[in-house]
Formats: sequence, structure tokens, C-alpha cells
Amino acid sequence: MAVGLVIGKLAGVVGASLAAMRLRLGALPEDMGGRHLWGLGALAGIGFTVALFVTDLAYRSAPSIRVDPAKLAILAASLIAGLLGAGLLAPARPAP
Repeated sequence: MAVGLVIGKLAGVVGASLAAMRLRLGALPEDMGGRHLWGLGALAGIGFTVALFVTDLAYRSAPSIRVDPAKLAILAASLIAGLLGAGLLAPARPAP
């Protein structure tokens, strides 16, 4: 689950954006580069509300022995995604 939130969201956002640009359906803003796109794709992994909801639905009849580790993995993945996104975006900031 944690890998899906971090890597899956990153690959989905970046892949869809690159596909849209290749098909000429969209373009990045002039002041946005590839590092920004990767950083924002990583930050997409922070969205854990739906993951918690789906986990609750999937394990509704299961004991908390399955739900608690899943919630911990979701929280850890959100933290990793946030740190990864910040790490990618911090060097891309323009100098003051």
C-alpha cells in the first residue's frame, strides 16, 4: 500500500502530464521545469484520506490486526511522499 501511494501517484501524475504534453493536449507553464513536475507528482502521494476510507471499507469485517498496520503504512507513505516532494522542489526555488 505504501509503495502504491508514493510510487504510483508519482508515476501517474508525471506519466499523465508527459502524455498530455506529447499529445499536445497541454503544456507546462514557462517557468515550470521537469524538477517541478516530479516534485509535484511526489506531493500527490500525500493524499491519504481516500486511502484510509478504502482501507476501512476493505477490512471492515477484519480484526484491527489488519487495519492498524494498513493505517500506519498510509501515514508513513504520506510522510515519505511529503519529504520526497519537498526534497525535489527545494532546490528548484528561484533565488531571492
